Amino acid sequence: MNILLGIFLAISVLLIFAVWLVNRRTFARKEENTAAGEPKIYYYEGSAVFYKLYDRAITELENGNRITAKELLEQFIKLEPNNPKGYIGLGLYYQEEDILEAEKHFQRAYNLDSRLILPLVLLGIISYQRMQFHTAIDYFEKAMTLKRSIPEPYLGLARCYDKLNNTTKALQYFEQFLELAPTSHEATAVRQRVAELSHNVASDA
Repeated sequence: MNILLGIFLAISVLLIFAVWLVNRRTFARKEENTAAGEPKIYYYEGSAVFYKLYDRAITELENGNRITAKELLEQFIKLEPNNPKGYIGLGLYYQEEDILEAEKHFQRAYNLDSRLILPLVLLGIISYQRMQFHTAIDYFEKAMTLKRSIPEPYLGLARCYDKLNNTTKALQYFEQFLELAPTSHEATAVRQRVAELSHNVASDA
């Protein structure tokens, strides 16, 4: 009986080891196509299960599970140290509590791939929050040059020029933002600001 039990346990261990080897061998990197100007999404396949670490991390972050989100993002970076998406995610994680750390991660993402729009927009927002409007304009203009159909750089530029009291350019970029994103959640506030600035221009005429 003990001999049969020993054989059974030995076979079980071998089967478990074999499954582990198969999973490890099939745990290979895949790529998912994304829109132009966005980093590729990398995910891993093992035992026919697809794990999108970045998407899971962002979902956890949006749900307020910050510790889990950070762990997933760090795991993603460990697997893909040269993928800018992980650093963008960590930047978003730190944005609320440590703006310098957030800026460092956004800059790292941009350094890894200077064709990406999102790090530039996020760096522009940080500069805007610091009232470094000319620096923010540089970031937003670079982002706009990469892809002119993305609305966020226009909104950033409009707000910067508004703060610099350049009403003409502020109105120009506000209107371009509304053309690209007429139903965005910021559209109502932008239309109100356009109306105010237009009224001021008419009063000064």
